[in-house]
Amino acid sequence: MIRHYYTLTKLVEELQSLNGFRLAECFTQEKNSLVLVLCKADEENYLCYSGGPKLSGLYLRKDYSRARKNTINVFEFLNNQEISKISIVENERIIQITFAHYVMNIILFGGAKSNIVITDSKGTIIDSFKNKKNLLNKSLQIHKSELKGIDNFQPDSTVLKALSDCNLLLGKYYAEELCLRLKMNPSSKLEELKISIDELQSHALNMKNECLKTKEYYILDNAEEERLLSLIPLKTFPIVFRKYNSISDAIKDRIISTFRQTSFSSEFKKIKTILDKQKSKMLKSLEQLEDSEKITERIEKYKLWAESLQTLKNMKERVGNSINVTLWDGSEIIVPLNAKLTIRENIDSYFQKIKDSREDEKVRLKRIPLIQSKLKTINSALDKLELCENIKEIENIKSEYKNILKTTMDELQTKEEKFRSFELGEGYILYVGKNAANNDELTMHFAKPNDIWLHARGAGGSHCVLRMKSKEEKPPKLILQKAAEITAYYSQARKGKFVPVAYTQKKYVHKPKGADPGSVVISKEQVIMVEPKLPGNYV
Repeated sequence: MIRHYYTLTKLVEELQSLNGFRLAECFTQEKNSLVLVLCKADEENYLCYSGGPKLSGLYLRKDYSRARKNTINVFEFLNNQEISKISIVENERIIQITFAHYVMNIILFGGAKSNIVITDSKGTIIDSFKNKKNLLNKSLQIHKSELKGIDNFQPDSTVLKALSDCNLLLGKYYAEELCLRLKMNPSSKLEELKISIDELQSHALNMKNECLKTKEYYILDNAEEERLLSLIPLKTFPIVFRKYNSISDAIKDRIISTFRQTSFSSEFKKIKTILDKQKSKMLKSLEQLEDSEKITERIEKYKLWAESLQTLKNMKERVGNSINVTLWDGSEIIVPLNAKLTIRENIDSYFQKIKDSREDEKVRLKRIPLIQSKLKTINSALDKLELCENIKEIENIKSEYKNILKTTMDELQTKEEKFRSFELGEGYILYVGKNAANNDELTMHFAKPNDIWLHARGAGGSHCVLRMKSKEEKPPKLILQKAAEITAYYSQARKGKFVPVAYTQKKYVHKPKGADPGSVVISKEQVIMVEPKLPGNYV
């Protein structure tokens, strides 16, 4: 309950010590997070805001290390402004920090609704941490909740709903706690109560006062390993995980532990995906290698086809994709052929396949023990992974099994995630590199020899690859033009009216030894002049 109104009320009480402090700077170095550096004489405090979907909250800490890069200063016009007042909007989860001419409104509704907006003395929004474009120069509208006393709820309302939603703002968990203390079924209706509404209202007010007068704060657990911040002990969360004398410290630990748990879950999922993928691959390989009957059948089939073709005349003829052959016992079989080869060449091809299959059999016998050993290691890693309880144990797994985990996160991405992709119509897709290293991967590893490779001529920019459906195919003129326009758009010549774009088949693109990432040499290129732009549906 890090955003519960009671929690925020206690937080504002604690933040009163910041009155008279000046805002030295305000910066962000993580998505949806903001840090206010507050100074007074030699004392320094850091007010940290988190506005993420799962980590929305506010807390104070005495130390904080700003990253050396990837940080952005915000609200710079507030620098050196002195705090004159810190308050909470009545019955709302909005904390206001007042300066001489501005008010910082910290909105803690949770998820996308959380934000920090700066208003002037007239209540006009002059800056915003999120959604700035839609909020600037508008009045900050604080819609006061329409709250009512328990006696104004319908008689058939449940006790839990009345206690949770009434003007005392108990909320679900404190309402449940009150029901347990009063030995009252929370699902029972108000009209079924054995005590009067006034008595219930009185008990609810006492619980509110208990919460707001407390000087100790708790992070609690229950049997389902759910964790909750509370101002008082709760019967539904009987395990006291940690007790605090500072509400800010309790909020900080709750947010950080949630973040760590989220990181743990994310890393767990990534590693399990890699191991499961490797295991599936090994099992499939093992199944194929252990199926010696298929290899024997394949050899016998090739042998029958080759020997039956040897009975034919006109060995130099090309007779299509198949031919009917009569065997010595009078039966007929259909022998598949490579239409580009003569009968003699098809015979030679089948005998070569027999030879290759026999070589495969030798390799198979050597590979089976190796794959079985690797599969055993993967199963061991999966067993240990299931026992992990924290991020440190996950890191130990990554270190111990780093050779097995050589499949990178990039390899698990779809092609659309690795590269920008554009559907150009008629089934054609253009893939666009995102940076120099990504360009190399696109050109040297993803592109096929007969794909069309494009790049803005005489300017830095993305490598682009137009996927071809077959070896002999040539792209339609309109498709090629669209691909070139996108290529020009993702180049340093984007602002030009017309840009020359070179294109050729990928097989004519080569990377010199020792060349920098993204550097290639091309040949047999052609040039098309285009206007740099994206297709209408991607703008």
